Amino acid sequence: MPRMNWDDEGGGPPERMPEGEYLVEVKESEEKKSSKGDPYFSVVFKLVADGKFVCYDTIMLRGKGWGIGRSKLQALGFDEKDDMIEAHNLVGRRCYASTEEKTYQGKRSLKVDIYADGWMAGLWPHNSPASGPPPGHDDTFTGAPASDDEVPF
Repeated sequence: MPRMNWDDEGGGPPERMPEGEYLVEVKESEEKKSSKGDPYFSVVFKLVADGKFVCYDTIMLRGKGWGIGRSKLQALGFDEKDDMIEAHNLVGRRCYASTEEKTYQGKRSLKVDIYADGWMAGLWPHNSPASGPPPGHDDTFTGAPASDDEVPF
């Protein structure tokens, strides 16, 4: 049994990131089912620049949220030829993410802004033909862009 050190201050909760645009990478991904039985991926995004936690996101694979889910998967480099995607296939994928702070069940948290103007459901491919941020946004992203050879897709 571990011995507790009550004098240790500990690291505390992770630093809350401000709303903004970030170059992110999927750190974790897990397949789950919604209350209606629709499958989805629950993902954790981290900053490419320093590995800090950015936010959680949900990528619906069927049901009412599939249109948004499809756009998010495309932003992560998947397309219609990828008919069998497993949760682990998302880990390491990179994209830009526009985030906003939301309150859900009384708790504030950072979420992907699915309504961000010019974005694909809040995400934008890192390796897009424009090789840069989405329309209407400049190159001043909080996360430092990685070189193309660092992108796993």
